[in-house]
Amino acid sequence: MERFSTKYLYSIISVAAALTLVGLSAWLVIQGQEIVRYAKEHIKIMVELRTETPEAERAKLKAAIVGMREVIPGSLTYIPKETGMKILEEAFDSGSPAPQAVNPLFDVLTFRVKSRYLTPDHLALIKKKLQTHIYVAGVDYDPNLIGRIEHNVRRISYFAIGGGVMMLFIALVLIYYTIQLVIYGDRDLIYTKEMVGASWAFIRRPYVWRAVLNGLWSGVVAMILVGTIWFALHKNLPENIPIGNFRTFVGILAGLPVLGVLISAPATYLAVNYYLRHTTN
Repeated sequence: MERFSTKYLYSIISVAAALTLVGLSAWLVIQGQEIVRYAKEHIKIMVELRTETPEAERAKLKAAIVGMREVIPGSLTYIPKETGMKILEEAFDSGSPAPQAVNPLFDVLTFRVKSRYLTPDHLALIKKKLQTHIYVAGVDYDPNLIGRIEHNVRRISYFAIGGGVMMLFIALVLIYYTIQLVIYGDRDLIYTKEMVGASWAFIRRPYVWRAVLNGLWSGVVAMILVGTIWFALHKNLPENIPIGNFRTFVGILAGLPVLGVLISAPATYLAVNYYLRHTTN
């Protein structure tokens, strides 16, 4: 039994490595969507108020913004122009302005929008609606930032998918040739079975079952590795940076043993058939 297991060790290791990268790639693709959502919902829309805006009108505008379905609850912030000037002074380390200096800034309301509404069309509608208010001097946001975020995350996702597919192909090739070597080592046993009239299905069965077990073992190893990496990131990254939904991640882990079987069993089936076909001929 020890000899039989040792012959399949490289197959288990290669599939486990491939499954680990596939699991991380799948997590990265899903994580990319989380990053896009997180980045979108932290983009601030800035509403500049005219200098003569009365307190009552500012309160009405606040209520109108809070009542918008697109606005994230609790994200509305009021920044007086004096606070804005202090922020600029601290950012540029310019020191205190002269007493006679005029503050050129506006009082500002900032808020964040739910990710599903953070599209150029929705933002244009929000801007148009707010600019109808007579005390709104301007509505500002970066219209290109959203597109850049989505473009970069999409590129990373494509790279991850491509890497995962490549690793699956490499795993299939490794399994195929590993099984060829295993079968060659068992050629005398296979020849004896053929001499007594054993069918291909009978000869193939133990190898395929072993491949199923090896695929499960590879999946379990990959689950441990991917889970370890995920929990390490969860522990060390700041809490406000999303690392994906836990249920989705558990689903990815649960799929690794299944994928291991789907990789190992067909590759083994084809390798055994190839050997039997050529030895028979």
